[in-house]
Parts: sequence; C-alpha cells; structure tokens
Amino acid sequence: MELSAPTRAKLDELSHSFFVVILLIVAVYVLAETYGGDDWVTVPISLFVYGAVLIAVRGTGGSARLVQAHLAVMAPVFILTLAGVLFDVGGLLGPGNILITALSLIAPVMILRFVLNERRVNSNVIFAAIAVYLLIGIVFGIVFSWLAYANEDAFVPPQVVETGDSALFYYSFVTLTSLGLGDIAPATEAARALTVVEGLMGQIYLVVLIARLIALHITRRQSETAAAEAASLREEIRRALEDR
Repeated sequence: MELSAPTRAKLDELSHSFFVVILLIVAVYVLAETYGGDDWVTVPISLFVYGAVLIAVRGTGGSARLVQAHLAVMAPVFILTLAGVLFDVGGLLGPGNILITALSLIAPVMILRFVLNERRVNSNVIFAAIAVYLLIGIVFGIVFSWLAYANEDAFVPPQVVETGDSALFYYSFVTLTSLGLGDIAPATEAARALTVVEGLMGQIYLVVLIARLIALHITRRQSETAAAEAASLREEIRRALEDR
C-alpha cells in the first residue's frame, strides 16, 4: 500500500526531528535505570540508541548512503545481541555494548556540530541542543559503569556495582545537573576526576549554549524587524510617488 503524500511528508519530518531523539534518549535512561542489571534490556536499549543515531544522522544533513552505512554496521551487531539474549550467551552481548558506547560518544559530537553551525534558531535546533545535554549524561553513565566494573571500590557505597548500571546512570545525571544529593560518591581519583569533568561540562554547556541560542534568536528577531520596517518604508515611498 502506497503512503499518501502528507503521510510521507510527516514521516520525513519525524526522521529529521530531534524531539524524537530526545524521546528515545529518555527511554534509554528509564530502561537503564529500571532494568539495568538484566541482559534482556540490552535489546530495546540497542534499538533506541540505533534509532536515535540514525535520526541524528539524517537531522544533521547526512545522506541516505551514510544512513545505510550505519545500518550495515548496526544490523549484524543487533542480531548478535538478540541471539545473546535469546540463547543466554553473555559473550555475544559484548559487540553490542561496545557499539552502543561508540555511538553514544559520536552522536553528541555530531549533533553539537549541527547546533553550532546553525544560524537560525527554531524548535528543532533547541531540541538538538537538549539532546546533546542528555547524551552527555548517558555517555558519563556508561563511563562510570565501565569504571565501576574495573574497580569495585570506585564509588561508595560498594553496593552500587551490585545494582548494575542503573545507579550509575542516576549518579551521572545527578552530577550533570549539579544536584549533588550525596547518596553515591566517588571514592577513587579517577572517579572524582570524571565527576568533576562531567559537572563542569554540564554547567559550561548550559551557560555557553543558551547564551549562543539567545544571541542568535535576538539577531534573527532584529533582522526580521529591520526587514519589515524597510519593506514598510519602501511601500510608503511608492505610495507617495504614485500620489504625485
């Protein structure tokens, strides 16, 4: 069945929408926070991360060929992940976890470059900026998880590692937003250093990017006002000449 033109246009708009990316990132966080210790959750998380990256590629101007190249990498890795969950073979989950980590590192850089290159502020640019902020939290959640698995004493209380990734994704977003609740704390130099880096990135990102978006918005409004005034003046001059 062939889709109607409005439906195709709507689907094309969604394929470029960073609001959809935000929804997928939030879904990843909720799943990781709620079921972080279960292997099966790797399947939906993989799908959501892959979907977010594909939309980000399209939204930042990537060609169809580039999207296909990403799919060519994602598809076999996802099959391995699915097989690992279905047949309870933990070793098959490794490639999927590595790819999710790599994509989580690449995606915010790609989207941020899009935001910085845009000269007109619209809702999609704002959603893209929010997506980058959320992805920073996801990236550090992954990094903290790897750190905790490498060193069980990296965070206190020690039970953090036993809860899987969920507690460390929570800790990442608490750090990113500078809430500082204190129920989880870094206990090694590496954990402290990464915590400080994430906190600084969260604050600097908000201050610098919001300032930039506001400046671009003001510049756009001023340009539109000046253009409207110029058009009005030309119309008045034209009428005055016609009256003569």
